[in-house]
This record gives sequence, C-alpha cells and structure tokens, in this order.
Amino acid sequence: MGNLWRASPRDIQDYDMHEGDAVSDQTPLVFEQFFGQTQIGTPQTPQATQERSEPSPEGTPPLPELLKRLRRERERLQRQRRWAIGEWTNAQALERFRVLGETFSETKFSKMDPLRFDDVPWPILSREVGVESITWRATEDFFAVARQQMTRRDYRTLVRSSQLRFHPDRWRSRRLLINISDDEERTILQQAANHVFQALDEIWTAMESGG
Repeated sequence: MGNLWRASPRDIQDYDMHEGDAVSDQTPLVFEQFFGQTQIGTPQTPQATQERSEPSPEGTPPLPELLKRLRRERERLQRQRRWAIGEWTNAQALERFRVLGETFSETKFSKMDPLRFDDVPWPILSREVGVESITWRATEDFFAVARQQMTRRDYRTLVRSSQLRFHPDRWRSRRLLINISDDEERTILQQAANHVFQALDEIWTAMESGG
C-alpha cells in the first residue's frame, strides 16, 4: 500500500467525541507585529484583559481581535502560496484537506472575522477550488483516493469526522453561516456544504452496510 496517509489527531478527536469543536485555552497570548515577528505576551489579569478587549469609541474591533484577524489573513496567504506552485498531486490535495480541516475546526469564527469560502476544507482533488467544483461526484472521487492511501481504520475515522464537520447541526451550533453578512456568500457556502455532507452521509452509510 506504500506510505499510508494517517488520520490527524483532530480527526480522531472529532470521531471519538462526536460533539462541538473544542478550542484550547492553553495557547499563549501572542502579539503579532507587522514585520512577521512574534513575542509572547505577559499574562494579563482578568480586569486588564477586559479593558484591552473593549472596543474603541469609534466602534473599531478590539486589539486582540484585530491581531487574530491579521494572523489568520497571513496564514491564509501563506497556504495559498504554498499550494499555488509546482506540480499538483492527489497527495497534496489530501494534505490540503488535512491542514485546512484542523484550522477550520479550531478557529472561532465571528461577525468580526466570519467564515470565508477558502477557509473550508473542501474535499476536492483539483488544485483550483471554486463553487462549481463542489459536487457530490467530486467528494466521492476525493474519498475514493483517500481510501487507497489509508488503513481501513484511519479511513473510517476520516469519513466519520468529515461527516460530523460538515453536519448542518454543527454549522448551526458554531454559527458559521449566521455570522456572514453577505446573503449571496452565505447561500453559496450553505449549498456547497450541504452537497459535501450529503455525499459523506451516503459514503458513511455504505461503509456501515459493509460497502
């Protein structure tokens, strides 16, 4: 079978817990500067944290939220550059799905920092991912390739964790769509996510039936 693509710790956690995405509170406070440097912030008292988080009189987002958005935007651009050059393979498509899946599950999207189309780990083999490429068939093709690269146990974990990740109830509980102000973008994301979930639901049902 060659080198096996293993289920990530995040997939295993989703598979085992079958509940809302957990976000660790243990990550140290990192102040990101505009020149790519980082430094670990000093622990703040609850009062200091509250004062820092209050919006300015002009109604702009609080500083921690702005820094978080800046970090996410920089990470997004780094990923796009990473996957935009060189030869594209199925292995890279699987890796993109894994990396984006972990980030998607761990990120707390909000009205100030809403979900965007390219934040979602769409199960697509092609390098270019657009609205028209998110189809039932494309999802089936992606997981057919994944099945060839994984043990049966890891593949089962991947399918189940992905099904839970795209479940409409999970999206509602995380308020992924309600935080998107643009109606058209919200509709596009909802329809694409439903296509993926329905395909995954069928794949999972076939596995449970011994397929």
